[in-house]
Amino acid sequence: LGDKFSGTLLVASKPGSFYEQEWFYVEVYYKIDATAGEVMVRINTQTVVSLVSANTVPVGATGSYFDSYFIGADGVHSNPAANIEAYWDDFYFNSSAGTENNTFFGNVKVKAQLTFAAGDVTTWSRVGAAANYLAANNPAIDDTKYVYSPTTGDYDLYAMDPSLNTPIVHAIQTRIAARQDDATQRILHAMIKTGGVEFEGTIDHYLNQSYTYYMDIWELNPDTGVGWTGAEVNALQVGPKVDT
Repeated sequence: LGDKFSGTLLVASKPGSFYEQEWFYVEVYYKIDATAGEVMVRINTQTVVSLVSANTVPVGATGSYFDSYFIGADGVHSNPAANIEAYWDDFYFNSSAGTENNTFFGNVKVKAQLTFAAGDVTTWSRVGAAANYLAANNPAIDDTKYVYSPTTGDYDLYAMDPSLNTPIVHAIQTRIAARQDDATQRILHAMIKTGGVEFEGTIDHYLNQSYTYYMDIWELNPDTGVGWTGAEVNALQVGPKVDT
């Protein structure tokens, strides 16, 4: 790892640490500090890089923060003529602050669950499909099929594909692609239903005229106050709500 802008290499793994022609899990811990900076890299839970008590503040920066990151071969510390091909999947970011999801996860994956059936509430209209949950499931993210409503307070709920097969869930994230097509500003909220109780997301998503993904994260089940189980996620209902 290093400062890409200055070309300063902070720490590197031993040759052969990153395997060729196979999938593996990489976890990186990074603390920015002028004297107490730290870097740790783990591959399949095994530590391959450990740096402590170092200056990890980017050259020319002030304060302990960063605003971007780069992953891959940059041509500075590797052979710029080499053809390096890699596939990346399932990125997640944790913070060491707080009480939930504040450390390494180990070997995990992000599991997508799409709208699978109608939920308990249907108030939006639809285009291009026989049911709202079918109209909402549009991987193309275009106007061939969609759900819509101009009315404040309207919301839909959809049952999600019950395909999760693990009892350990670190968090759920709703991801809704949406846009608005008139001049009246509306706010989108995510809705979930778990344990027979409905919960509304607290993030105000201000829409624009282009399809954009809007995300909300629930680290704990708001119905139980503790971590999610696979059964609870499989029974979850999710949908969009129009707010003022």
